[in-house]
Amino acid sequence: MTDFGGLRGLIRLINRLESDPGKIKLTVLSREEHQRVAEEIRDELLTFSAAEDIQVETRTGEYLNEIAIIHTGKNKYTLSQDYQGPHFSEINRYACRITPETAGLLVFHTDSPGIVHEVSKVLAHHKINISSMNLSREQKGRDALLVSLTDEPIPTDVITSIQNLPRVDRVLSLH
Repeated sequence: MTDFGGLRGLIRLINRLESDPGKIKLTVLSREEHQRVAEEIRDELLTFSAAEDIQVETRTGEYLNEIAIIHTGKNKYTLSQDYQGPHFSEINRYACRITPETAGLLVFHTDSPGIVHEVSKVLAHHKINISSMNLSREQKGRDALLVSLTDEPIPTDVITSIQNLPRVDRVLSLH
């Protein structure tokens, strides 16, 4: 059974992460309730995008847990659901597990030794506890994503400190 409240929460998170979503392509992969999934996600996307900017298609997912893929601007979000509920299972080509109520950061950076240490050091300095961390990269020395989930929202000044670290391209708050 699909958790539609959780799906709407994930779409609201995309709204916070995307400054200019541009044209949106929604591909519904859900094996069950695919028409309702398409309608619920599209309705939530309409809160921050015009109807003519949303293209919807449906097909059967490759994996049982995948619900939908949303392409916005330059980003791709894969929405999945398991026994714990709906979550992002992938952002662009990077594996992750981000739920609608998650606090934390997405740190887009160039892969190099020490980035995890530097981000963790800034968070620790501000007494912010990391509850989970995931690191994915395109290939050695190329684009990478550090997902750092925390026990509480991260203040703007801490985000700015992390954004100013060497090799960090962009930092987005999940809350």
